[in-house]
Formats: sequence, C-alpha cells, structure tokens
Amino acid sequence: MVQQMMNDEILTSDYFDGILRRMHKVSDALADRTKDIKPMFGGTRLLTDQEACAILKVGKRTMQEYRTNGIVPYYLIAGKVLYREQDLEELLQRHYKKPFARR
Repeated sequence: MVQQMMNDEILTSDYFDGILRRMHKVSDALADRTKDIKPMFGGTRLLTDQEACAILKVGKRTMQEYRTNGIVPYYLIAGKVLYREQDLEELLQRHYKKPFARR
C-alpha cells in the first residue's frame, strides 16, 4: 500500500483507485457524448444516406426519389451519397406549412 504524508493526511492506494475510477467515468461520459459528432467540411456537416433518412423520417427508396427528382441536393463520391445538413434544414423550411388562423 502506497502511503505519503501530506498535510497530515495519509494517501492510500484505495484513494488513488477512487480517483482513477472517477477519471474513467468522466472519460466514458465524454466519449459517449461525442460519439455522434462528425467532423465538419468547410463549416458544413456532411450526413450519410442513413442519417439523412433518419432526419427526414423517410426510407432509403424515398431518398432515392428525392435525389432523382432533384428535390434534395447531394454529393455522390465513389458510390457513397452524402448530404449537407444545411440543405436538409432548408428543404424542411421550404416545405413548412403554417397552421390556419381560427376565426
């Protein structure tokens, strides 16, 4: 057992183990919170087809129709489809329908 006198306190290996456990807990929490963060390209997040489908709540076939009909812009790189997050937000804003005013 490691002991060191410091301001009349005895530091034991149990004390250091507790600190180490708390550090691991903080590290795990940070890893969990940052796992979905994607690097930005030119200030814009690029989303995969699966992520875009989840945001718009549509299936892959519907996303294909949106691309084919020019509804949503996209990048096609070596068979991989990517969407700018900003383009999806703008698409949603353009198609937003306000509720009717009641009389």
